[in-house]
Amino acid sequence: MNTRSAPRRALLARPLATLSALCTLALCAAWPTPAHAQASPALEQVTVVPPDVLARNKRNVLAFYDLAFNKSRPREAIERYAGATLTQHNPDIPDGKDGFVWYFERLARDYPDKEIAFRRVFAEGQHVIVHAQSQFPAFLGSRQSAGIDIFRLDNDGRVVEQWAVQQVVPRSSTNTNSMF
Repeated sequence: MNTRSAPRRALLARPLATLSALCTLALCAAWPTPAHAQASPALEQVTVVPPDVLARNKRNVLAFYDLAFNKSRPREAIERYAGATLTQHNPDIPDGKDGFVWYFERLARDYPDKEIAFRRVFAEGQHVIVHAQSQFPAFLGSRQSAGIDIFRLDNDGRVVEQWAVQQVVPRSSTNTNSMF
């Protein structure tokens, strides 16, 4: 191998890599993005809030969820922790505060032994995300459910919007990792 040509190859490699990167950027910029895949303006906005507000929001969401689900007192949870309105994105729960109370009162009546454990809690801006493990022995037997709930809070730290996704923990998995 000619050791004198190695520095020349290195000198050529940099401009070629730069040219390649610029061509890739130009191609990506020119390629149309489907309308359904475009980012929402909300995704581009980052709301910076002080750490004490993030901590308050996390505490309020956990207290709200615990009171409504584990303690089966959804009306009290709404009175103490919900804002002026409650927009619901979970297709199983009617929109609004009354819909929330109706749904969680029904859960308490139909599944009095239900229980939820909060495994992870994240907060950014006015949103709190809860990764939870729930049990409904009367419904699922010994099986559990894994869920992610997203809450949006108002400036006073009160819940005003909720999204939820749930799945039953499968009996087997293609990997050995827990869902929690």
